[in-house]
Amino acid sequence: MKGIDISNHNGSIDFLKVKNSGIEVVIIKATEGIDWIDSKLDVYYNSALNVGLKIGFYHFMSEKTNPSKQAEDFFYAIKGKNFSISPCLDIETNNYKRSSKEITNRCLEFIKRLKELTGLDSIIYTSGYFGRDNLDSRIKNYKAWIAHYGVETPMETGFKNVVGHQYTETGRISGINGNVDLNNFNNGIFINEIVQAVGKIAELQGLCNSILKTDLKIDNIWGEQTNNAVKKLPLCGLLYVQRKLTTWVQLRLGETADGIFGIKTERAVKTWQRDHNIMVDGIVGYNTYKSLALA
Repeated sequence: MKGIDISNHNGSIDFLKVKNSGIEVVIIKATEGIDWIDSKLDVYYNSALNVGLKIGFYHFMSEKTNPSKQAEDFFYAIKGKNFSISPCLDIETNNYKRSSKEITNRCLEFIKRLKELTGLDSIIYTSGYFGRDNLDSRIKNYKAWIAHYGVETPMETGFKNVVGHQYTETGRISGINGNVDLNNFNNGIFINEIVQAVGKIAELQGLCNSILKTDLKIDNIWGEQTNNAVKKLPLCGLLYVQRKLTTWVQLRLGETADGIFGIKTERAVKTWQRDHNIMVDGIVGYNTYKSLALA
């Protein structure tokens, strides 16, 4: 699946255009070293969330500061945010001329501390040659995201499970002015690899799990459990504030996905209901959710 990774250097981004260009995944820079949070972190996160992109975060490893403290700063920067992609550790510099053992020790200290805080293992982002020559075998059992440009498949680095390939740093897509890193990812990037099916039903299943605290298998199949869960979703309309559901409805209707159910969204819902033989009231309930998901 197609993805981008971004930081404040990418400037203002129209995430709806990004999604409509075929991008499914966005990994956002959260922190670097200690006491540094990317200035665009919250803006990018909220905008990507509103249009339904799959979100992850990365930390850029500093050579100067304590790895455990870096992990703690990363944790507190992303705490409380919704993300489905495993946290990523970006390691790509060795200005201090450390040995591969010393660099790996620092990475493992970061990974250990972050797992203590989150319960999650990290994905290692690095360049092909750096990963091969500067990281030892102890870290090669972790999932890897490899930067190697101009090739279809990244070079051999010793990592046993490569889940991402950053294939260019000069990509161009709608919604971003200038160059952006482009990546191919597989389902291994997700915290729960099994549940990351793609599709309108899958998106609605994810919303059911988030809002109703159900445990639906996200398989993009409209089965009995999904049907029963959707019946319990709250109504969505002018008098019913449901930002996540409103965003999903707006995306399905081709409207601006701002999460605000206004007159324009109501008009689009009524048109959909009229065209699909659903009672025209401008309120999204079970029948309209189902129709939008199965269309």
